[in-house]
Amino acid sequence: MRLSALLLGAVLLVQSPAAAQQEKSTELGITFVSLDLQKRGSMLTAPGTGVSGMSGFYVSFIPSGSFMITLQPSVAFTTYDGGSSLFFGLGAQAAVLLSSGDGGTPFIGLNIALQSVSGGGYSTSEAGIGGSVGFRQLTGTAFAVRPEVRYMRWLDSKRGTLSLCLSIGGRSTND
Repeated sequence: MRLSALLLGAVLLVQSPAAAQQEKSTELGITFVSLDLQKRGSMLTAPGTGVSGMSGFYVSFIPSGSFMITLQPSVAFTTYDGGSSLFFGLGAQAAVLLSSGDGGTPFIGLNIALQSVSGGGYSTSEAGIGGSVGFRQLTGTAFAVRPEVRYMRWLDSKRGTLSLCLSIGGRSTND
């Protein structure tokens, strides 16, 4: 957690002045594939697993060419061996865009999340904090593709989640 805060602070200090020149935009999309690597094994899901891996739908606000705020609400219903579980979650990311390239830019982010899981007479809620590193590639004027690696540390269970994600979204500029 301290390392994520230090990295984010360092990036804020050394970011490119040209990045602030880039246009404001909003992006709406879905995390299409999420590979969660956990202590008990791997799980590949599409189009997303909910906030456990901080995947699902997202909306990003880019107020300048150097900063991005992303909200990630999610709902998932799973069935297994005659039982079922319902997941609700909300994730948020504050990310620094590291360059002002027209085609794409790497980014580093600080993530927070809340999740609620219920099923089979069991219910729990938990908060998490983590970090992410990714690349936001603009394809034409309307689409963005975002491969990303995320780590989330869940505070109550002390469990860590490492996710490899691919997100695709549509974007509009806010002139």
